[in-house]
Amino acid sequence: MFLRYIIDAKPRERFWKCLNSMGHNTSAISECILTELEPIIGNSFNKYTAQTFDGASVMRGESGGVQKLLKDKYEYANFVHCHAHQANLVMSKAGSINRQARIFFSNLSGICSFFSNSSQRTGILDAMVQGRLPQGSNMRWNFQSHGLN
Repeated sequence: MFLRYIIDAKPRERFWKCLNSMGHNTSAISECILTELEPIIGNSFNKYTAQTFDGASVMRGESGGVQKLLKDKYEYANFVHCHAHQANLVMSKAGSINRQARIFFSNLSGICSFFSNSSQRTGILDAMVQGRLPQGSNMRWNFQSHGLN
């Protein structure tokens, strides 16, 4: 959880903490966030003015998502789709329509899989470059940046 606030007319953003909800459904996640926010905000309902999540329906759902449950309690908590996810989706889509980029990232993903699926190949990679390639992720917004680096 990150908090963004203003001190001396300057916006600040700070990592607050990692939260562990009791479940992965809307009510469990909402309760977890509200439990963390209430001691910070208290009854100052106008202080919670925005919230941002990825595009998962559990989070963004307009009728029953986490953002809706939080907005029910804090009326000024307007939902904004996470810009980092939007940028990654745009770059991923832009790369997928370019044939050379699509082949490059497919090969990049294949190289990571090639080395990570064999202990002998991993050993050779360790001996040659003193490092390992990360395993790729199938998340739609992952752009394989660790493998690229």
